[in-house]
Amino acid sequence: MSKNNFILCRIFIMVVVTIVTIISIQNNQWILPVITILIAMILMFLYKKRVKTILADERDYKLAEKSSRWAISLYSVIGTISGIILITQGIENYSLYLIGNTILYSICFLILLGTIFAWIFHKKGE
Repeated sequence: MSKNNFILCRIFIMVVVTIVTIISIQNNQWILPVITILIAMILMFLYKKRVKTILADERDYKLAEKSSRWAISLYSVIGTISGIILITQGIENYSLYLIGNTILYSICFLILLGTIFAWIFHKKGE
């Protein structure tokens, strides 16, 4: 499979996932988008294995690493500040307290997940 065919397949899969997700949300169904996303991930993985040309080089990977590191750092700082403000304002409004807790727990989960992946990659020697 050529690189252009892979890109077209990826776009088609994303359009199908988007349409299924929108229709499912309108019908108050949550299971169908989850199944569709899982199938799409499997299909994209299988199609990517069939591509014979190079899809990305080292510079793309370095750029992705740097941008994801910055995104996680920025989300952590802004989310922590927002979460603390929402929790302190949650004394009068309990929903703000819940939103603040959700943000702070998501930051903790993201940092924990990053630590686990770093440990796994370190063990594998990557």
